[in-house]
Amino acid sequence: MVPIGVVLVGGLLAGGFGGVLPGLPSDSGIGGTTTGELAPVRAADTSTAAAERASDAVDACLPGQVDAEVIELPSPVVAEERFRIVFTSVDGVACTLVGAPTDLVFHDAAGTALDVASTVEAGRETAVVRLDELRTADVLVSVAEPDGPGHAATGITFTLPDGGEGLDFEVPWAIDLTGPVQLSPVG
Repeated sequence: MVPIGVVLVGGLLAGGFGGVLPGLPSDSGIGGTTTGELAPVRAADTSTAAAERASDAVDACLPGQVDAEVIELPSPVVAEERFRIVFTSVDGVACTLVGAPTDLVFHDAAGTALDVASTVEAGRETAVVRLDELRTADVLVSVAEPDGPGHAATGITFTLPDGGEGLDFEVPWAIDLTGPVQLSPVG
């Protein structure tokens, strides 16, 4: 059996593979470029892609490191309203969020909790999402529109899991709620 490093070098020297191995993404750290450069052959993953993955390994977001705002979205369905809670890290901070909001409460102008039912979207996988100066995260919010007037909500409070007690948020909400709320995990 020939070690894989020998096969890779031999294939690239002979012009095989076209610089990138079939079936592998171009940023996988395996393969070369289409300009004829040779790919590094390595026993350990020391590629640029590996360095980027290592830089992605950051800690969970802490209080004060993340801002949140609510944005109304167009809805593809007449019988509902859609919103996005957008999470942005403060300048110079890289951290991660995970999970779906818990302890969700809508409040009126007096700060009184409104009786609004909420559920988390079933069947969606929960992923760890990195926030930094280039990446944001969001939670999608769907609100059913039954007949009748809505609740005059002015704020929303919730907790996102962070591996500890959770990360608490208090966000302005300027749209009346007309029905139960369904949330996605952070993505």
